[in-house]
Amino acid sequence: MNLSQGLYTSHEQKLIITPELKQSLAVLHYNQFELQEYIREQILDNPVMEPLTKDSFNSLKLQRSNSATSDDLSGLRQNEYTNELFAQPNLGEFLMSQLGCLKLSANSKYIIGLLIDQLDDKGYLTADLKEISKDFHIPVDVLNVCLDLLQHFDPIGVGARSLSECLSLQLSNFPEDTQLALEIVEKSMDDLIHNRLHLIAKKHQIHIDQANEAMEIIKKANPKPGSAFKSWNHIPYIQPDIMVRLEDNQPLIHIDTQYSCPTISISRTYLDMLKAPDLTPETKTYIEDKLKQASRLQLSIEQRKTTLLGISQSIVQAQSDFFTKPKGQLKPLLLKDLASMLDLHESTISRGIHGKYLQCDRGTFPLKHFFQSSLPSGDKLVSSEFVRNRIRQLVDSENKHKPLSDQAIADHLKEDLTISRRTIAKYRNQLSIPSATLRKKY
Repeated sequence: MNLSQGLYTSHEQKLIITPELKQSLAVLHYNQFELQEYIREQILDNPVMEPLTKDSFNSLKLQRSNSATSDDLSGLRQNEYTNELFAQPNLGEFLMSQLGCLKLSANSKYIIGLLIDQLDDKGYLTADLKEISKDFHIPVDVLNVCLDLLQHFDPIGVGARSLSECLSLQLSNFPEDTQLALEIVEKSMDDLIHNRLHLIAKKHQIHIDQANEAMEIIKKANPKPGSAFKSWNHIPYIQPDIMVRLEDNQPLIHIDTQYSCPTISISRTYLDMLKAPDLTPETKTYIEDKLKQASRLQLSIEQRKTTLLGISQSIVQAQSDFFTKPKGQLKPLLLKDLASMLDLHESTISRGIHGKYLQCDRGTFPLKHFFQSSLPSGDKLVSSEFVRNRIRQLVDSENKHKPLSDQAIADHLKEDLTISRRTIAKYRNQLSIPSATLRKKY
């Protein structure tokens, strides 16, 4: 082997990620909430930028100081910002509001507030009382008394330390007779979870019909009482990025320009300052730099809008049956298909659909909903959504006393589809449909 040293030249293509491109890609990737937070941060750092509308970005109020002079750069930052994010109260806030209405000692309120802080998003007390007692030097018996008070707050079931306790708290407040249901929850939780009613009936020496009636009562309880509330940083509702409506059976597409692609305007005050004859070079340079930053952000938002519009148009075109027919099915569609249609990279499509929602006559859907893998059906391909709908139809129409197994569902579909039991199980889980054992009614 002949090894030698020397100088050689070669041609190589590389993509240079400039700050401008990096910002543009980030702006495209953000969902609405992330975009608003990002723009809010940019506005806080750049006095020449301001929202176009008074209520933009969840009522972000900007009070710009007009007292800045060309010799006082610090005056450019003498601004007061108020961020008001209107949202539903989270679980902790809801419980604390109830605590404030009770006539309790300050010490009791403090301890209950401490317990509220230990609840998870489902409303369960995850910390052990002995550990809380040790960490905060509070007697366990006092903690138990305060926990009992908390467990009488709304929603009933909060403060539970287990699923059994959570269900028991709720059953105790039901108007009907729940004695048998309570006994089953307290003594046969594992059998209850796995729908083993015949074992429950045998253990509690009751008829299978009685066990079934008790099961129906238990189903009325909420195993996650805190799930109706949102954490502080969750968006309280979905604001669609794209709206599609039919006019003469032709889809018309509209991109939201208030939240998804907001307009950023330039402060007239600072544009006028550039014309001032006594403007110092330092101030002029500062304002010009901030204007360039604002211009780059405006361009990134405009590119986001253009890309979202192109993606939306291609989705509507590819899935036209879904948008124009009341029961139109989704067709197989992959990221690479859309990338080819738009002459964009798959990663750009991925960023464009991330966290974005589309609203049409049939509801509001995440953009990723319209991308479906394909399965062979005779001489054509069908989407995974089509298969899921068929599984749902079969389960809805099955004999509840003899529910279909995954293999039985696959056998029902084999005339149209070649699909394995494992794939049926995957799609069934995606639909949150329990297994045949758990669906069985006695």
